Amino acid sequence: METVSERLPQIKVDVYKDAINYWAACNHKSMQSMDWTTMIEPEVVREISGKTSEEANEFLIPYLQKKHLEKTTEIEQFKEFVLKEFGEKFEAGCNKLKQVMSGHELYRDDFTIFITTIGRCPYNKENGWVWLGMKNADPVRTFLHELCHFQFIHY
Repeated sequence: METVSERLPQIKVDVYKDAINYWAACNHKSMQSMDWTTMIEPEVVREISGKTSEEANEFLIPYLQKKHLEKTTEIEQFKEFVLKEFGEKFEAGCNKLKQVMSGHELYRDDFTIFITTIGRCPYNKENGWVWLGMKNADPVRTFLHELCHFQFIHY
């Protein structure tokens, strides 16, 4: 049987997934009762608000490619931090979650974490995706918080 540590989430940096987060933050402002546009440069908000994701991507993809390039070191350092934190805390966190969720196993074995350059941490239950903002000080806790949503909906 596979151990929890063998099921550690994949950690990815993906400009297109980051763009999804930016677009949603600017076009679904009522989500989580917070105005996420305050975390995004005003120029970006102006360029993508009220546009379809396809229209917004014409601006966002080159913008985020440049931003990711400029922040390569910071992004890689955060990715290493996330990998270390998950290696140390993920198994214990999942065991605790299992106790809280009446002994239910994780609803799936494969998860992907996308590093995003804004603080908004959305998720996609069907695909097992969670976005983590680069300033997140406790990525395992954030991931487990989102996983609670997944588990609750699933069971």
